[in-house]
Amino acid sequence: MMTQKRLVYIAMSAFLVVAKQFHRRASRHLTHVKRYHEMELEKDTPGTSSADGGPPPKKQATLEHILEKSVMYDTDDPRAKAITQTIAEQMCVDMEPFDLVNKLGFQRTIKQFCPKYKMVSRPHISENVIPDMYCRVRTKIMELLHELPHITITTDLWTSDASSSVNDFISVTAHGLDKNFELKNYCLEVFPFEGENHSAENIAQNLRQLFQDWHISERDVVTRWDSTLHALRRLLEQRVAIQASLPHVKCRTELSTEEWLLMEQVVSTLNYFEEATKSISEESACLSDAIPLINSLRKVLKQIKNNQETADDSYSSPEYYNFVEILLAGINDRFDYLESEETFILSTTLDPRYKLRTFFLQSTSIEAKRILISLITNRDTHVPVERVESQKKQNETFLGIWSACDSLIKEAEEEEPLSNMSSHPEQEELCIVATAPIIELKHYCQQQGQIR
Repeated sequence: MMTQKRLVYIAMSAFLVVAKQFHRRASRHLTHVKRYHEMELEKDTPGTSSADGGPPPKKQATLEHILEKSVMYDTDDPRAKAITQTIAEQMCVDMEPFDLVNKLGFQRTIKQFCPKYKMVSRPHISENVIPDMYCRVRTKIMELLHELPHITITTDLWTSDASSSVNDFISVTAHGLDKNFELKNYCLEVFPFEGENHSAENIAQNLRQLFQDWHISERDVVTRWDSTLHALRRLLEQRVAIQASLPHVKCRTELSTEEWLLMEQVVSTLNYFEEATKSISEESACLSDAIPLINSLRKVLKQIKNNQETADDSYSSPEYYNFVEILLAGINDRFDYLESEETFILSTTLDPRYKLRTFFLQSTSIEAKRILISLITNRDTHVPVERVESQKKQNETFLGIWSACDSLIKEAEEEEPLSNMSSHPEQEELCIVATAPIIELKHYCQQQGQIR
C-alpha cells in the first residue's frame, strides 16, 4: 500500500511532465505565430502596439540591477555627503540637537526619500560635519566683514538651565552697511561665558578675546546698562511682597523709605534712556534721529536738575541730584561732537521732522545754513559763530523722550528766525527753502538750474 508521501510525489511528477509538454507546444505555437503572423500578433496583444498608446511592456530586472538597489551608499559617496550636509544644515538653521539622527521618525523620513542612504552617527555629525561647516562659514563671514567699512558690535548674555556643566553664555553679532548701503548682520560667536559674575570687567575680557580671534580692532568695549534698570524695576514691582517677607528671613540690610524713593526716581529717569536706546536701535531708525534724541535727553535731565534745585528740602535728594549730574556730564562728554559733525548736522537739517529745530546750540543752526548754501551755490560762506546754547523753557513735564523732542521743536518754532547769516536775498531764500521738506529743496534747485 502506497504511502501518502509517495502519492504526492507521483502526482507532482506527472504535473511536471504535463507542464513541460505544454510549454514545448506553447513555445512552438508562439514561434510559428511570430514568424508567419507578426502583424496580427501586434494588433491583438494589448499594450504592445504603438497606436494603442499604452505603456511599454515591463522588462525583467537583471541580477545586477537587483544587487545595485540593495547596496547602501558609502560614507564617502558624493550623494551620501550631500544628504549628510543637508541634515547638518537643518540642525544649524532650525537649532535641532545632534540627537536628531537617532530619532526613529527622522530616520524613516530619510529612508523613504533615499533608501540607499545609511544614517550617520551622532559623533560623526558633531565631530566632523559641523566643525567643517563652521570653518567654511567662518571664512566666508571674515571675507564679508572685510567688505564693510565700519562695523558695530552688539552682545547678549544669558543664563541657561538646560545645560548641566555650563550655564552662562554670551553671543556677539556684527552689524554694518555694505557698499550698496544695505544693512548686514552676522552672528560671530555664541560661546560659554568665562567669569564668576556678569561684571563689566568679565564681559570686556570675553569680548577682547573674541576681537583677537576675529581680527577686529578694539576701539570701545561698551557693556549693557539696562540690566540694572530691569532689576530695579522688578524690585519696585515686588516691593510689597519683599517688605512683607523680610521679617521672616535672615537679612542683614533692609531698604529704607528714602532708598525706595531714590530707586523710583532713578528708574523714572532711566526710562527715558531706555526709550531713546530702543528708538535709535530700530531697523527704521535714521542718522537724523541721533541729535534730536540726545538733545531731548539733555532737556529731560536739565529739567529734573532744575526741579531738584527749586524743590523743598523734604522733596529734594542729594543722591538723586548727583545721579542726574553724572548722567548729564556723561552725555556731554560722549556726544558733544555730534553738533560739530557735518554729516549729523545735514541729516538732521534735511529731515522734514526736525529741520533746524532740535539743535542744542544756536551756532549749529547757523552752521547748518552755511553748509547748505555752500553745497548748493558752490561758494564758501563761512562766518565764525560763537557756541551759544539755545534758551529753553523750564518747569515742564514729559511723558516720554519723544514728548521732550516735541517740546524742543515747539520752542524753536516760537523763537525768531536766525537771519543774521547774510544780507543777500538769494541766500536768505536758500536758507528758508533748505529747512523745508526735502522734496521742496530739490524742486527749488531744479528751478535755479543747480541740479538736473
